[in-house]
Amino acid sequence: MADERRIIGPVAGVFITIATVIDAGVFATLGPATDRAGTGILLSVVLAGLIALASGTSGAQLGSAFQVSGGAFIWTRKVGLPTVSFAAGLCFLGKEIVGQSVNALVLIGYSRALLPAMPLHVVAFAVIVVMTALNYFGVEPTAKVMVILSIALCVLLALFIVLVAPHVSASRMRPLSGPGVLGLLGGAGTFFFTFAGFQRIAVIASEVKRPKRTIPISVFVGFAITSLLFLGTAAVTLGAIGPLRMGGPESVPLLSAAALTLGKWGPRLVVAAAAVASLSTLAGGILGASRVAQIMGTEHELPEKLGQAKGRTPKAAVLWFGLGTAVVTLLFDLRPLLNIANVLTLLWYGATNFAAVRLRDKEHFAPRWISWAGLIGCLVLLFVLPWRAVLVAAIALGALVTYRYFRNPSV
Repeated sequence: MADERRIIGPVAGVFITIATVIDAGVFATLGPATDRAGTGILLSVVLAGLIALASGTSGAQLGSAFQVSGGAFIWTRKVGLPTVSFAAGLCFLGKEIVGQSVNALVLIGYSRALLPAMPLHVVAFAVIVVMTALNYFGVEPTAKVMVILSIALCVLLALFIVLVAPHVSASRMRPLSGPGVLGLLGGAGTFFFTFAGFQRIAVIASEVKRPKRTIPISVFVGFAITSLLFLGTAAVTLGAIGPLRMGGPESVPLLSAAALTLGKWGPRLVVAAAAVASLSTLAGGILGASRVAQIMGTEHELPEKLGQAKGRTPKAAVLWFGLGTAVVTLLFDLRPLLNIANVLTLLWYGATNFAAVRLRDKEHFAPRWISWAGLIGCLVLLFVLPWRAVLVAAIALGALVTYRYFRNPSV
């Protein structure tokens, strides 16, 4: 691919990673994760982060080796696993449709603290349409907007941490181990969805300058910054209001902590952070999903029209994913499907780790055991998620893979 098509450097790559990682994780999954892990939520965040780091290392190696967009879909294809490739692509698009819709609904839903009459689905629809329009004009304006939004988000979350920290009580954070091993694993499995964007720069590798240098820097520096923000946010929230007020699928722990400790302007800080996070993650989600849809169209796994690009932008794929997600968000509430998105996320990263294991020795810059650890970690977290979510995802993927086989038995 021509060098002039590669426009994302290390600095932009780091901020794109931050923008796509800090999404529904802090604002939506922290409550349900705490519901399972209790006071062990901090250990759950660390555990999820370690598995994410191993998977991110695998993705960085694969992106550096192949230097094309498509993520695990193209990586598993390159190492000779076409059926796994198809399933991985479906997992990514499925978790992005659910994830972006949930992000829009949950994050914009925080705004109801200030504007109770806000029509949630209509506003979420409008925001997704605006972010789709931004992506339609190409990766360059999208990347610039994401850099600005991620800087603003880092500042807002850091401000939240600093201001709430004086109100922390260590007694609310004990015992550190929470309810035990299963609770910690369950919390980690739920919170892992938070880290779902840490490979985004590798997924869009065709747009990246000097991929062998830029991708690892973007993944590891972005991961370090977001991990510190996640741990800091979880710690001060837990210490300020305790696990009971944090837990539950409908909880809004950051809002509760801000209202309790910072007075009437505290919720305004959290709502501002939620709004910025919503915009940044939607921009990054459409950016990544459209590139995966494009390469799946090019490889004849999705309609070929999606594989077409005008200039550097797969406009058909951008419109298909962005407007499709907007319409789904307007008509349905996908928040109950968040656990299914968690399953699809773990399968996507499991496929990433499996592909990295199969790389040649000269294509590795990290020990092979790290990819094995990431794969095993993904599988362990997968089986502590609610069994109904795992079953639904397995049935849906099985049906689509079977359809693909009978459509074209030679693949």
